[in-house]
Amino acid sequence: MKKISVKKIAFVGVMAAMIYVSTLYIKVEIPSPAGGTVMLKAANALCLLAGILFGGVYGGLAAGIGSSISDLMSATHVASAPYTFCQFFLMAAVCGWIAHARGKEGGDARLNTAAVIAGSLSNFFFYIGRKVITLLLAGSTFGAALAAVSTNVIVSFVNAVVGAVLAGLLALPLRKALIKAHIL
Repeated sequence: MKKISVKKIAFVGVMAAMIYVSTLYIKVEIPSPAGGTVMLKAANALCLLAGILFGGVYGGLAAGIGSSISDLMSATHVASAPYTFCQFFLMAAVCGWIAHARGKEGGDARLNTAAVIAGSLSNFFFYIGRKVITLLLAGSTFGAALAAVSTNVIVSFVNAVVGAVLAGLLALPLRKALIKAHIL
């Protein structure tokens, strides 16, 4: 079994904290016809960056932990914390697995582009799928469920695009700086 370094544990903790804080403070909440709110937030870009910079497992842990802690600290979202962990773990893990494919370790712009797109799409479909399934289980017809999540679809698509663009632009310069600082 491979040892987990203190540096990697610290990374997961620091990135989880950054994701948690950005989820809390760098967001715009929009009311949704499906109930509750949908957030336009900067945390998605950080989740994708975690995957690119530190790979699928460690990036996924940081994204899942940071995002789910945000839910656990909110009385209205506490019940969705396990789903949130899975959703954002998957987003960063998919991104990290692709960015680190073929031994590139997040250093290839083309792989990183594919990674942020795939990670964003996995997050988008997980989130929208969960919303639609929840409405179907509550008795909605499929058409009514799709109509009810229309705001969620629009905002989630914007989140996906903005997160992917920001992560794609920041990944290589941040990677270079982290290598220079002997963090990677």
